[in-house]
Amino acid sequence: MKTHLPIKRLMQFALVGGAAALTHYATAMLCVYVLAQNEYAANVIGFLVAFSVSYLGQSLWTFADKNTPRQHALPRYFLTSLTGFGINTVFLYMALYINLPYPLALLLAIAGSACFVYIISSTWVFRHHGN
Repeated sequence: MKTHLPIKRLMQFALVGGAAALTHYATAMLCVYVLAQNEYAANVIGFLVAFSVSYLGQSLWTFADKNTPRQHALPRYFLTSLTGFGINTVFLYMALYINLPYPLALLLAIAGSACFVYIISSTWVFRHHGN
């Protein structure tokens, strides 16, 4: 059964990440198209709102079997997510620079940083302290 754990974990990560990505996307769209915010400011707000969805889902479901103390996982996950957000911002800037519509540019930016966040989360963030 243990051989299926990485596939199961990847699916769980994708579901939680999808919920967080949808939260990020919807929040940013609301900020741009309803609240008339700048695209980059909206991206920051979307990231901050989605972070809680992502951390709670990943820590309580995807990586729950790791038993990583929250005082170790939360700062690691925030650092990882913040770095992923940096990658997201570069993707967004490049996509907007080549004149992609904001909804598509944001979607690509969110997807572009997801692989990084998964790899670091599974190998460092939720690794039990002392391992």
